Amino acid sequence: QTGCTITAIVAGDKNSLTVSVPNLAFPSATCSVNVVVKNTGNIVAKLLSATVTGNTDPDVTVTYAPAFVAGTMLAANATYPFTITITWVSASTVADHTVPFTFALNYEQGV
Repeated sequence: QTGCTITAIVAGDKNSLTVSVPNLAFPSATCSVNVVVKNTGNIVAKLLSATVTGNTDPDVTVTYAPAFVAGTMLAANATYPFTITITWVSASTVADHTVPFTFALNYEQGV
């Protein structure tokens, strides 16, 4: 992480993650948070999509890797690790950035 701090809070239903980056310090600053999703159920879960909501700043990108693959199957107790990265684009002329957003991994069970 360069030029920022980050907090990530798992929602009570454990279906989403609220991320806050209160101080991207300069253009090209970047923060990352490692996430591990676990299927705590007793049946297979099929990962459908990933959704980022709340980031409306055109100078800030939110990406995740490895690239999400729709249709990934998670067996009971299996995990799916990935990293969310927040970057303030280097060409920005805005003085500073605060970035709150929610990341949700959408799934269905019993498929």
